[in-house]
Amino acid sequence: MMNKYSLIFEMCHCKKHNLYDNQLVEKLFTDMLKSSGFTVITTMKHDFEPQGLTFVAILSESHALVHSYPEENRLSIDIYTCSDPDKLENFIELATHEFEPEKYFFKVLDRNRLVDE
Repeated sequence: MMNKYSLIFEMCHCKKHNLYDNQLVEKLFTDMLKSSGFTVITTMKHDFEPQGLTFVAILSESHALVHSYPEENRLSIDIYTCSDPDKLENFIELATHEFEPEKYFFKVLDRNRLVDE
């Protein structure tokens, strides 16, 4: 059976980077995905006015997305993967180091178990 996992990840009060810089958020998100072992196939984005971003990465393993809320100094991230869950753990570690949130929350769902129960 193929692995299927979802990560729901919220980071609040990020201290290290300016979340108003959409290009920086895109670059950091893409770099963290690649450094975590994911393979980025293509990306797309929408810049909101006056601020904010939705950025989607199509992965060979499935997909990842980030929503930025610079006015709240907050990032919301979802990753769905059909690969090793260690990649999600790597991503969480990189993201918390890179953005230095004062508070964060994450939940990893084993989607195989949801179907099998």
